[in-house]
Amino acid sequence: QPFNTALPIQALARLYDDYLQVVTLAGSDIDRLADLADRRVSVGPRGSGVAIVAQRVLRAAGVTLTTTFEHSPRTSAEALASGEIDAFFIAGGLPTPVVTSLAGAAPVRLLSMPDLVEDLQAQSGQYYQPGSIPAGIYGLGTEVATVTVANVLVVRQDLPEEFAYRLTELLFDAKPELVDAHEEARRLDHRSALATHPITLHAGAQRYY
Repeated sequence: QPFNTALPIQALARLYDDYLQVVTLAGSDIDRLADLADRRVSVGPRGSGVAIVAQRVLRAAGVTLTTTFEHSPRTSAEALASGEIDAFFIAGGLPTPVVTSLAGAAPVRLLSMPDLVEDLQAQSGQYYQPGSIPAGIYGLGTEVATVTVANVLVVRQDLPEEFAYRLTELLFDAKPELVDAHEEARRLDHRSALATHPITLHAGAQRYY
């Protein structure tokens, strides 16, 4: 759930970006967010990050859903393939394994949401940025405009500076192992890691960079 008050946190690094993906089957007549209004849509588990982003994106787009589900990503993909739902929201690095697996079984379409970010930022903050899902991923024929949210590694403000420094150092030293665990870790870079705005960098991380 969103926090009611600001927390005493600072950042060690920006890790990678999550891409919001609104997935339907390629043969569907759902072409844009507005088409979701009277369809069966999974927005993600209650209180999850994707559910929060989905709610804010739909509000910015002026779309109210009539039938929603709170399935996990895997259950959402299975429900779409079986015809139980018409579309689902998911957020993750590219490519997202659940969508890759689904696209391997049935052609998919991702809804494009151009010109949405400005309204989304006005309502919900600068955390949301424009992004694009390249053609070719999931077998898509064209690029898809979407919304991205940065994944940031955060710590308490009162974490000792030396400890924060060592944690940041370990993060980059362990990059090969992290890439083995999660493909998006390949995006970890000293330059992009600094871009944690609006969360300030911890003094220990500043010293490391």
